[in-house]
Amino acid sequence: MRYFSIQLIKFLVLGAVVLPVAIILWGELAPSQIKSNLKYRRGYPGHLFTRLQEVKEFGAVDLLFIGSSHAYRGIDPRYFSAQGIISFNLGSSGQTPLQAEILLDRYLEDLNPRLIVFDVSPSSFYDGIESSFDLLSNDIIDGSSLQLALQQQHLGVYVTLFYAWYRQLLKRDIGFKEEVRRGSDEYISGGYVASSAPVYHQQQQDERTWELSDQQLSKLSQILMKMKSKGINVLLVRAPVTASLFNSYTNNEYPDSILFEKGHYINFQNKVELLDTSHFYDARHLNQAGVELYNRELLKQIESGKYLH
Repeated sequence: MRYFSIQLIKFLVLGAVVLPVAIILWGELAPSQIKSNLKYRRGYPGHLFTRLQEVKEFGAVDLLFIGSSHAYRGIDPRYFSAQGIISFNLGSSGQTPLQAEILLDRYLEDLNPRLIVFDVSPSSFYDGIESSFDLLSNDIIDGSSLQLALQQQHLGVYVTLFYAWYRQLLKRDIGFKEEVRRGSDEYISGGYVASSAPVYHQQQQDERTWELSDQQLSKLSQILMKMKSKGINVLLVRAPVTASLFNSYTNNEYPDSILFEKGHYINFQNKVELLDTSHFYDARHLNQAGVELYNRELLKQIESGKYLH
């Protein structure tokens, strides 16, 4: 028994040394195509790195937008600026309430918004693993990062967290600068990403149903309670998508019924005048012409509901 215990201790000590070294070497040397459980992508699609560099120096705003790509690709701060409203878009790719809470904890105090517009499209209420890779790769590693990994209990998140911490500790990314333009995307000051992709041609969508994660719904409730305690209004919104995609879901009333109970909520599907398929560049995302129509209606709803007062 004593021999077994000694061997076990040796194995654990060896593992504690070898495993971190193996992760570092894997992250530094292995081709990205085969690193399925290590997804460190500084400069990840969505320009989160650039957005988080800018937000640190941005200052107070009237409006703070947060949520998934429906937020940072669908709400343009320039439109609100033209109306005399200062805003910032803190959305990120695939963002769920788990990542939203961390971003709010880190940057809310400096932004000090009068109103948070929180995109809660049902596609945001899933496991959020990809969004965690994005956040861990492009923001600081701290206690909140560890808590995120513990909440998700996913091997890839743990591995990416450790590798990101190693790069932060050794300042391996000092001097990194993300390109403003990537393909058809262009980062616009204020957190927005504009797309020059061609107009979407509507396609038939397979029938499906919405399923929302209880963990994410619970986290949303916690965020709303926290904002209420700080005296900050929150407007929950569901961005419009193409009619074919929206109608492919047979239970659209299900997420709406839940989100209506959470607080002030607006589903903008079929509520934006003149919006049609020509205003999208894919089934989920508006092109610039569509963004302008959506933002006009969003501001109208904000003002009519007096959410900024």
